Amino acid sequence: MAVDIEVDQYVHVNPKRHSLFLMSDDDRARACRQDFWVSHPAANDLIKKIHVMLRIENKVQAPCMVCCGVGGSGKTSHVQRLMAESADWEQKLLFVSMHQNPNNYNLKQLILTKMGLDISRQARASSNITPQMQEIIRRENIRGVVIDEVHDALTLTDLQQRINLSLLKNLSGSEYGLSVFAFGVGDAQIVLRADPQLARRYAVHNIKPFNYDNDFRNFVASYINYLPLKLRTNLSDQAMLLTLYKNTGGVIDNVVKALQASASFAVLSGDERIKIEHIMGIEHLFEMFGMASGYSDDSKPK
Repeated sequence: MAVDIEVDQYVHVNPKRHSLFLMSDDDRARACRQDFWVSHPAANDLIKKIHVMLRIENKVQAPCMVCCGVGGSGKTSHVQRLMAESADWEQKLLFVSMHQNPNNYNLKQLILTKMGLDISRQARASSNITPQMQEIIRRENIRGVVIDEVHDALTLTDLQQRINLSLLKNLSGSEYGLSVFAFGVGDAQIVLRADPQLARRYAVHNIKPFNYDNDFRNFVASYINYLPLKLRTNLSDQAMLLTLYKNTGGVIDNVVKALQASASFAVLSGDERIKIEHIMGIEHLFEMFGMASGYSDDSKPK
């Protein structure tokens, strides 16, 4: 029989997460290691910028942007959030990922498949695909393409790279008029902007690690608010927050993993709140929970 939770028992935790307190400690610790989205200003600004660019009219070349960040900076999380938020937009987006590509499709095949077009050799030989693409774009009001892990399409052989660069030019040209939002590591920016035509079309948005400032502290507080810990974590403990920042370099994936591992241990140990000792021993907690560490001494702030 389920036990009711008093309304004011866990006021430090978001009410949407209160049902997790009905779980066993093992299950609650596992829930602490599940991924979820926490809004923060930098991510919100990027999504707003993309929405603004989609609504620009009467451009010979559709505005495009390459969004770059180091590994763990949250590029794929940004794409997933953009997918959720853009679902109700009047201007529609197509989403493709070069990483999740079990069929080994190239970039053009991924885009055509997303449009519902036949990519078989026979279909390509028997029809001109351009009018079909234009009709789908017009009918469904598709205004842009979001490409995750775009560097996987741009760090291939010279021939494949030229083919993909040509495709990116054509997508944003007058024939299709699609804005392209390419997410990848820094190599993607180097390749795209090495082409003079693409350099003029692609704005650059760098997804940066947090600085040690209010944005970082607010993100940590917001994230902890969703963790099912029975006791309130002391967010005024500046030594703990600074240790968290130094041990993660402010890289969002590192920060999230550190909070997840610390919360899981806090549940199992009975601490029920995140402490500085957890953050100081984070490598041990990663090993305990089989979590991949994205840390290196070279990347931490000095």
